[in-house]
Amino acid sequence: MRLGCRHPLVVKVRKLWKEFNRARNYRTDRLRQQMVKRLWAGCIEYDGEPRQFHQETFLKPSYLQYSFEVLEGTPRTANWVVKMDELDDRHP
Repeated sequence: MRLGCRHPLVVKVRKLWKEFNRARNYRTDRLRQQMVKRLWAGCIEYDGEPRQFHQETFLKPSYLQYSFEVLEGTPRTANWVVKMDELDDRHP
């Protein structure tokens, strides 16, 4: 069965999708998803604006892209490197 764009079911689903998408975009926890885009926009000439910093900033391993990310393991011993290796081995 093929439904046209004016079919009541299609109209209702599209309306619900718009509401869901708008609510999702307004959530505060979405900030971590926007951070990479905002940094990238600062690394290139974007919308006629000059670069704010060098592209190398984006590629630095020390740059924390997801500041709100949940850490799965926190070191509790002096030999924390071994613990992190063990945690890394457990995950694919």
